[in-house]
Amino acid sequence: MPGAGKELSWLAGSENEKDRDMRIAVVGVGGVGGVIGARLALSGAQVSFVARGEHGRVLAERGLCVELKGETLRTLPLQVSSLEECQGPFDVVLVCVKQG
Repeated sequence: MPGAGKELSWLAGSENEKDRDMRIAVVGVGGVGGVIGARLALSGAQVSFVARGEHGRVLAERGLCVELKGETLRTLPLQVSSLEECQGPFDVVLVCVKQG
């Protein structure tokens, strides 16, 4: 995310409590969804990660660790569910999956 520092200014710097209460779902927790979701979660957003099978189980157990140019982002615990188990409503849904 070019220009995004350690915090997302619209969220972390907001004085409006409603911004921090946004419910965000990240569908696809790979290279793109993992980085964006980790930054959002570390900035205080309520992030739900949607992942399948073994990947989802490992994320739920171990959390998410993203390494970027010498910076390590860790989020634990995570709210992880399958698409079928995902509980909405959400204010924002990010779909970060490969074209299949």
